[in-house]
Amino acid sequence: MLQYLIAGLVIGGIYAVVSTCIVVTYVSTGILNFAFGAIAFFIARTYYFLNTQHGWSIWSAAVLSILVLAPAFGLFLWIVLFRLVQRSTTLIKIVTTIGLGITIPYVAVLLYGDDTIDFSPGLAPEPVATYRVFGVAVTLDQVIILLCVIGVLGIGFVVVRTTLLGLRVRAVVDSPALMSLSGTSPRDVAVWVWIVTTLLAGLVGVLVAPLIGLNSENYGLLLAASFSAVLVGRLVHLGRTIIVALLVGVVASLLEYWLPPTNPVSTGVINGIPFGFMLLFLIYEVRRRGQVIEGLASGGILDRAIAPPGGVHATRRKTVTTELSLPSLDRVFWNSRTSTGLVFVCVAAVLPLVLSAFWVGLVAEGFCFAVAFLAFTLLVGEGGIIWLCVPSIAGFGAVMTAFLVTTDHVEALLSIFIAAAITVPAGLIIGFLTTRLGDLYVVLVTFAFGILMDELVFNLPLFAGPTASGITVLRPSFATSNVAFAYLSLIVFCIFGLLVEHVRRSTAGMAMTAARCSEPAARSIGLSGVQIKVLIAGVATFVAAAGGGLLALSSQVADPTSFNTIADLVWVAVIVFLGVRSNVAALYAGVAFALIPGIFQTYLPSRIADVPPALFGLGAVLVARNPDGTIAMHGRQLRFVLHRLLRRRPGGAPRREHSVDLRLTEFDAVDQVGGAQGASVGSSPSAPNGRLSSDH
Repeated sequence: MLQYLIAGLVIGGIYAVVSTCIVVTYVSTGILNFAFGAIAFFIARTYYFLNTQHGWSIWSAAVLSILVLAPAFGLFLWIVLFRLVQRSTTLIKIVTTIGLGITIPYVAVLLYGDDTIDFSPGLAPEPVATYRVFGVAVTLDQVIILLCVIGVLGIGFVVVRTTLLGLRVRAVVDSPALMSLSGTSPRDVAVWVWIVTTLLAGLVGVLVAPLIGLNSENYGLLLAASFSAVLVGRLVHLGRTIIVALLVGVVASLLEYWLPPTNPVSTGVINGIPFGFMLLFLIYEVRRRGQVIEGLASGGILDRAIAPPGGVHATRRKTVTTELSLPSLDRVFWNSRTSTGLVFVCVAAVLPLVLSAFWVGLVAEGFCFAVAFLAFTLLVGEGGIIWLCVPSIAGFGAVMTAFLVTTDHVEALLSIFIAAAITVPAGLIIGFLTTRLGDLYVVLVTFAFGILMDELVFNLPLFAGPTASGITVLRPSFATSNVAFAYLSLIVFCIFGLLVEHVRRSTAGMAMTAARCSEPAARSIGLSGVQIKVLIAGVATFVAAAGGGLLALSSQVADPTSFNTIADLVWVAVIVFLGVRSNVAALYAGVAFALIPGIFQTYLPSRIADVPPALFGLGAVLVARNPDGTIAMHGRQLRFVLHRLLRRRPGGAPRREHSVDLRLTEFDAVDQVGGAQGASVGSSPSAPNGRLSSDH
């Protein structure tokens, strides 16, 4: 048992360093860094490239990768990206870091190759020395990890509590505005925080490589497990965060000792321990406090007083001259979501008629993805709720559809809607339990729920099928060909698109818009935020599960392992990149998500066949500059061109002045392109001002 206890302290120490970096980054810049694991993987892969593949010594490879490349990488990311999103909303911050976390591993593949590396050396010389401590074997790698953890946490405590730099960090946490008045730039402090935490990410990546191998998904799981300590520490309490991180590592290691290794459930239970801590903490806090919101406010009183109403993405207006005939044209082509969507649906309907069978199959799959993406349109675009467990819900809908078709012999199309209805109670429960949580807590809880589904449910033999590769499911008899199934999927998308549009235009939809713009104001006129969010959660769950059922029919196999929460974070990236409040964007996102990988695999070298997810992730990073998404951006550009053309038309009617948005964001109260636009999703755009707890 002592050997497992030591191993638990080692991995718990890694969790402690990761969670500490996340907390310090969040309280000083307001950004919850979902890209931390990807950065750690990139630096570890660079170290392996130098040390193992090119024969550099341990110290020279470590100095270049950890002490030189990692800080430079952190500075680069701050300059080109993070400084732009520091005062954006929760959605933009999360999607930007998710996009970065998706892109970085693929950049590593392009630079260093896609070789599978199950074992990577750490900072200990090979062969790794082994010591006996109380009769238990302890490797030099474990000793180095423990020493580094103790050193990092100890130095961090001394720096934060006793040095001028630590004082400045605490000052920027309390009030960036007051700190600016003292002559110190909060941005300079934030830059140093990013440099140091990126350096520590590189150190963690190299230290943990011998334990988990060089697999980007394992680094994602490491980050997800560390989030449990961050959440229990309420995003601010360093002391509590470190204790919980160590406890998570020890408990998971002891369960590994007690549980039978041959049982397939054991691995899932062990991997689910961090997320069990999350759920227990939330249940306790909700029962004790009634709600759980972020431990940070949005700056001090002075910061909130001087912050622009719309954040850094404030609306700028310019007066342009247009024709009198323009308003009617504008209403027809730009302010009508239904007519615009109909045009794009007609264009999509032509694709199965002009493409070959292979590409028609991909288009049909894209229509199925589009249905699932409509769940994000409802959750994020209409409800202001950021869920990361939509892929897991779609996976459950796929499995239930397969069971209904193969076991109960229900007609395939009917089974999709029955499976979606069966899944709805789970979504209602999640929606009800998360209505009292702050926005970041909702993100973390739904992320944890998705990983629990992956580890505890989808890994069960029941869902693996007889061939361990999923459950075979046949398409409806009237839609066995790719063309017929493509049109079936498009019809289902149109049905759900009309449902979304009806919800958006209904009284409940207007109430959702009001609650999204200002929940306190909505409550003051008698609108219940709880009922609205639960309603949205139920409808979105139904849509996501139906999309999963369609995907199962498209591939004719329901494999729940293909709906992986970490790998499918790209779903969030692609839909937000194109536009999270647009049905047309969901259609475009689904088709692009299916077609672009096929184009790369068919026409381009195999070495870059995995580039499309990186492109989707990069697109999510660009959301920092275009929060509305690409579809809305191009719509504004075309509209502006139309204004210019009509203004120059000879012999036209008299001109009149119009106020036209040149830079709209998803946080404006009114959408100049097509309907009400979402207000701030989450906390106020300005940086947080929470205090680092004295227990650190």
